[in-house]
Amino acid sequence: MTEIRRAVEEQSALRRVATLLAREASQAEVFAAIASEAMQLLRTDAVRIIRYDGETGVVVAGSGEPMVTPPGFRFPLDGDTVA
Repeated sequence: MTEIRRAVEEQSALRRVATLLAREASQAEVFAAIASEAMQLLRTDAVRIIRYDGETGVVVAGSGEPMVTPPGFRFPLDGDTVA
């Protein structure tokens, strides 16, 4: 039963994001919704969506706390980081 519940949660999240896309929501709104849905599905405190820009990572959207890396935050991709 847990697998079915998980599948229903995932499909509901996809439907909510697809609805935003169909309504032509802004890119920022869509990415924020994706981050929020991913946070809930992954059952974590925070999610950040990062765009890789050469040697730099740029936070595109995020959800959850603490918001120490807000959208637009840039960071180098060298060294020992998860990114």
